[in-house]
Amino acid sequence: MRHFFKRVNRGILLGVILLIGLTVFIWQDETVFQKEIPSIESTTAAYMEGIGKINTSGKDFQKIGATMTKEQQKAKLTEFTDFINRYWIESESKNAISKSTLIEQIKGMMEKDSGGNGYIQKFTVKQNGQPKVSKTGPGSADINAEYTFVIEFAGCPTLFLGDYIYPIDNLFNYGKDSSSTEKVDPTRKRFTLNTQLTVSLEKVGGSWKICAASGGFNSSGEPVDIE
Repeated sequence: MRHFFKRVNRGILLGVILLIGLTVFIWQDETVFQKEIPSIESTTAAYMEGIGKINTSGKDFQKIGATMTKEQQKAKLTEFTDFINRYWIESESKNAISKSTLIEQIKGMMEKDSGGNGYIQKFTVKQNGQPKVSKTGPGSADINAEYTFVIEFAGCPTLFLGDYIYPIDNLFNYGKDSSSTEKVDPTRKRFTLNTQLTVSLEKVGGSWKICAASGGFNSSGEPVDIE
């Protein structure tokens, strides 16, 4: 009987030791992750700021009918792909749009749109409130945040909103019957779009890189004339 209780006590002691070890590991892992949050937030903030810049048309193209030559389209495509490559890595770990798919979308947009049907004069990005960052695995995290995009444009330009390519009139006519959709007036307008974006990141070589992004949006109404 004495040996039985000794074995039981040893088992309990071993269980307690393992539990303490697991608790310490979880605490240390969470402490390390908390130190990574500022880097995750700053990477995402820089990405979102870059979206505003990459969408803005060059001064020579801020008029209806101003089209790009093949060389200018190629240069714009290079600018877009360099931007994506700066922040993204290829990953198959997420069921969302990937880097390669995103670049293919951008290539398709550039091939179809030479810029003559519209332009973006100003594109500002404002983050609303504090983003929510959550650990999703070893060296991986999700950040969810709400943003307001204020877009000054004319005609019907195409936008990149961080996760997808959209013709601008699809945004303020979203959910409407296509038969009731009116053609966008070529005069300068201002449009406000509220969006929620979830960005998935992985830590690679000491830096956080985007591996997937998905979002949803709702407009604040129809565009308003600004001239």
